Amino acid sequence: MSKKKIDKRTKAYKDSIKNKPAKGLGDIVEDITKATGIKKAVKAIFGDDCGCEERKKKLNKILLPTFKTEKAYRCLTEEQYKIFGEYKKNRTLETELDTKSAQLIIDLYAHVFAIQHNINDFCRNCGKQTKLRNMNDKLDAVYESYKNDIV
Repeated sequence: MSKKKIDKRTKAYKDSIKNKPAKGLGDIVEDITKATGIKKAVKAIFGDDCGCEERKKKLNKILLPTFKTEKAYRCLTEEQYKIFGEYKKNRTLETELDTKSAQLIIDLYAHVFAIQHNINDFCRNCGKQTKLRNMNDKLDAVYESYKNDIV
């Protein structure tokens, strides 16, 4: 199947570029450098291999939560639903998450939202517990959405 070529001079193409959501910091920096003409000047001086793409990829790894919307891709299995229900009954939100609970959240989050995380990225001293709490809250919302389906 071949892709349909779009004329870059058309309004439809320009609108599709404007409405493209940013994936991270790299996309935002690229948009700014395009708008200000910096990207064109750098390409004129250094050529096509100026390192912009590598920088963009590195910066995109720094995801900005306000720009990244996460939607559920998969449902919880019955077993996952029960495991999360047990976890939910026994958890205390005032204390830090232990390693076992953190791994459960990371695994369930990866299954439901198709976003992989590594437990080593969530150290206890650098405020990453907030990210785990946000992941926990999103899983809570998914869990609660099943209550209407269960009779």
